[in-house]
Amino acid sequence: MTCRPRLVLVIWSLGPGGAERVLTTLANHWASTHDVEIVVLGRDHTDHYPLAPAVRRVDLSRPRRQATRRASRDDVVTAAPGLPAQRSFSRRLRDRVGDIVHHLLLAWKLRRHLVRTRPDAVVAFIDRTNIMTLTASRGLGVPVVVSERTDPREHASQLSGYDRVLRRLTYPWADAVVFQTQSAAQGGLPWLPVSRVRVVPNPVHACPAAPSTRRDLVVGMGRLSPEKGFDRLLNAFARVAPDHPTWRLCLLGEGPLRADLLEQARTLGVEERLAMPGVVADPEATLSAGKVFALTSRYEGFPNALLEAMACGMGVVAVDCRSGPAEIVTDGVDGLLVPQDDPDRLATALDRLLTDEHLRSRLGAKARSSVGRFEVEAVADQWLDILREARRQR
Repeated sequence: MTCRPRLVLVIWSLGPGGAERVLTTLANHWASTHDVEIVVLGRDHTDHYPLAPAVRRVDLSRPRRQATRRASRDDVVTAAPGLPAQRSFSRRLRDRVGDIVHHLLLAWKLRRHLVRTRPDAVVAFIDRTNIMTLTASRGLGVPVVVSERTDPREHASQLSGYDRVLRRLTYPWADAVVFQTQSAAQGGLPWLPVSRVRVVPNPVHACPAAPSTRRDLVVGMGRLSPEKGFDRLLNAFARVAPDHPTWRLCLLGEGPLRADLLEQARTLGVEERLAMPGVVADPEATLSAGKVFALTSRYEGFPNALLEAMACGMGVVAVDCRSGPAEIVTDGVDGLLVPQDDPDRLATALDRLLTDEHLRSRLGAKARSSVGRFEVEAVADQWLDILREARRQR
């Protein structure tokens, strides 16, 4: 009897994010031919995407007990009247040390787990998890492939100097570092040895058949955070809305800018035509029922939402932000691309799609076929080729 290859996939959480969806999709696909285990490092134990029964899920982190000690005078520095209190330097230092200790403990737990399970290969997603996985697996002789899930050039500000140093130290230890686009691979981490760099796009899910009659609905989808540019979509929609009184805008997702976006919609006078249902279990139902999808991100890794909208046959308009859209959409063939930071061109493209039903249908039909190159089977096989190569080189 031939033993099935054993894969361990490491991620911080399985919440409602693009990286989480891709990793879950790959795990479910590989479970028919491999022994697959997902190791979750974070404290959020709520999963958004279903796992196949054959995929094992392991939690290495547990919620830390809340401290019950009294707050000391060192914990808070009194701010000026009307401003929020700020943590003192000593409190910030204690929190930072606590985080470092917690991460070292997680790395030690992960190392023990890898020693015990002896996988044939390890895959990790997202920068901080990649750092921890490479540290934990150092010297074990196990092939490790890590993946950046956004454009590092744009995401650098989200990492601390400490994390940036650790990334530069540990990433050369990986057998391969996977990027989602050629753009990110070529310019994202210029210090990374070229021999370690690989490019694999995200897989796209099949979309349910569209209803016979679609609604006059523009859809945006993603985390309600600055990089997704929903403020730009609201501005563009408000500019064209008076000429299209039957159309509505729906933003799928949740995040810190919800209140700001609602206030912006009120200011622009389109609050009554905006729906923000939050994170939904079945976004494909909304995508297949709407007519137009807009991606207005300031930067991307590889926009799953755009792929899914195209798979659902929507007419799409995408801002040509660095890394992502231009490697998915061919302007005028299966969607419309508009330049970054050009609100006039964005509003004009959106108006074209809302006005011209023939254009929407033509672009949507072509989009359905063009995203076939991102089918799960093809993308999963690219990943397996990288893992096989890593094992041969060990």
